[in-house]
Amino acid sequence: MADINVFCDASIDKITGRTCAGALAVNSDGTEMIVEQFVVQEQGTNNSGEILAVLMSILICIQFKFLGFKTFNIISDSRISIEGLRTWVFGWIKTQKEGLLYSSSGDLVANQDYFKEIIRLVVDNDL
Repeated sequence: MADINVFCDASIDKITGRTCAGALAVNSDGTEMIVEQFVVQEQGTNNSGEILAVLMSILICIQFKFLGFKTFNIISDSRISIEGLRTWVFGWIKTQKEGLLYSSSGDLVANQDYFKEIIRLVVDNDL
């Protein structure tokens, strides 16, 4: 069975404050689009849109895991999302207090509800 590549991205309309997050899943050979999803947030930031797009990608991967797919590649150009989930999250977990995540500078981690949900979904679904 082919791998699934999920491309995700977000954009913001600075005039209205609307953020659009989206995810597109394709077969690894690129021949077939499988799923396309997008969400518009009324009051968001570009960073919240980017991490929401990663969350949408994880949800797509879960759907296809149950169909027998085993390998998923999530492609994002968001440094916040990539570094947050690959590197920074370990420090955030060490410095959490009362269930809240804090950065190394002591600030609350922005969009932490999205990050926490991604982590939960990855662990709960063995991705």
